Amino acid sequence: MSNGNKRPVSVQDIISEMKVGWNLGNSLESPKPDNPQAVLEEYETSWGNPKTTKEMIHEVVKAGFNVIRVPVSWEKMMNDEYQIASEWMDRVQEVIDYIYNEGAYVILNIHHEDQWLFLGDKTAELKAMGILNKVWTQIAERFKAYGHHLLFETMNETRLIGTVDEWNTGTQEARNTINKFNEMAISAIRKTGGNNDSRFIIIKTIGARYNVEAINDIIVPENDPGIILSVHLYVPYSFCMLPDGATYWGSLKDKAALSILIKSISEAANKKRLPLMIGEFGTIDKNNIDARAAYTAHVVREAKKNGIPCILWDNNIAEGEFSYSIFDRNKLSWRHPQILKALIDNS
Repeated sequence: MSNGNKRPVSVQDIISEMKVGWNLGNSLESPKPDNPQAVLEEYETSWGNPKTTKEMIHEVVKAGFNVIRVPVSWEKMMNDEYQIASEWMDRVQEVIDYIYNEGAYVILNIHHEDQWLFLGDKTAELKAMGILNKVWTQIAERFKAYGHHLLFETMNETRLIGTVDEWNTGTQEARNTINKFNEMAISAIRKTGGNNDSRFIIIKTIGARYNVEAINDIIVPENDPGIILSVHLYVPYSFCMLPDGATYWGSLKDKAALSILIKSISEAANKKRLPLMIGEFGTIDKNNIDARAAYTAHVVREAKKNGIPCILWDNNIAEGEFSYSIFDRNKLSWRHPQILKALIDNS
């Protein structure tokens, strides 16, 4: 790993080098098992996925992915003083090393922190600022010698949970708080020094929303050239996420609408002078592989036109309402070669 403090490339170089990515979903961000005596491995596998292996990561990179996002939940592995258990940090680092040593870009975040990182309660928000500082300081200290192929992502889909505003652009007040959360995380990372002086850091809109209004309200620290904006794109909802929703996608109208949306997101980010990535996107399986492959190809192709790398959401679930998986982590094989081809050929 690089030990120099100078950033070797620009943020735009990073974005240009990122071709297409894959999410290691439903693994290190899985919930804590009910068993208080659970061993470490049971935390990682509590949503039914196998333990992540070096061979698993190798297959993903070999297929053509050069970015892997690693969602991690930390709250289940912290004590009352918000100190992260060393064995959990060690395991996270082990998985990061699998990817880093393959020469791929790796994104490390804080993901399901539902017990403390949420919006809508001023007292809780103030407390969350302190916890963010403690958590990101510890993570950043552990990884500060790593080079620019490791990126940090401040949070996942922090939003107004349980309200009518949960999955839209939220309120002005909530969007302002998101800015404060991002600022605190960035500050904590930068203060640890080493390569974190110039670490590329990914920030999120409220709920990782793609809406122009959410992007317009994003504020980044002045004179920090290492910030990237990430949004999540599951559009149209009926086709991408709803089990009994649309099974067909691919008309001229469908394609035009998605192209216009991606261009508008890009233009909004450009106005903020922020490089952009789509940190999650995907479609559930409704026995409609041709439509899913067509959709995937179009998203990646249109995003590429606008200089936006895409990272597919994959949770290793093959059937049912959350069936986003295209890679079988148990068999180390590709469930949906058509979607894989759409991703690689259009990136």
